[in-house]
Amino acid sequence: MADEIQTLTSDENFAKFVKKAKRRLNKAKETKEEKFEEKPKIACDYTFVKSSKADEEKEMIQKIKQLLSKEPDIPNPIGRLLQEERFSKMEDAEKQRYILRLSKLFNETKLT
Repeated sequence: MADEIQTLTSDENFAKFVKKAKRRLNKAKETKEEKFEEKPKIACDYTFVKSSKADEEKEMIQKIKQLLSKEPDIPNPIGRLLQEERFSKMEDAEKQRYILRLSKLFNETKLT
């Protein structure tokens, strides 16, 4: 009789185990179905903004040409081309890039 009780208990345990496994499988199926459901698409409007760098570069080239036409041998051309207000707000790395870009533009414009 003791063997019967243990057998029933092990059968019950097995039945519980099977039910839990079935629930896990059903949950897995539900999550897979949710993944494949069509998700709402987000409407995006992209607007293209014209880059001001090209405009700034053209303006700077015009300034350089004006400086060179007045004085071909300018002692401090980069200092005259600097935009003081903008330059004072920049970080050190930005200042270096700005000065290098100005000097490159000046040299390219002077050679043409």
